Amino acid sequence: MTTNLVECINSVLKGAQALLIIALVNETFNKINDSFVTKGIKIVNMIKAERRYSEDVCVMMRENQHIVTSHYVCMYVQET
Repeated sequence: MTTNLVECINSVLKGAQALLIIALVNETFNKINDSFVTKGIKIVNMIKAERRYSEDVCVMMRENQHIVTSHYVCMYVQET
């Protein structure tokens, strides 16, 4: 499995040899920038909707609530 991964990476690097460094840097920057913009818009919309958790976290919490319906959780506080 490791040799397949190494061969795959080598083939990608061989293909990238013909590219200019500026093209690689520019493409990497654009992809990262798009990711930040997309995530930023998502977070701004969450803040406007007064949500505390992201969609992924809400889905995981709902799934976990269904799984642990048979458990009883008790919190202990110093006052009690």
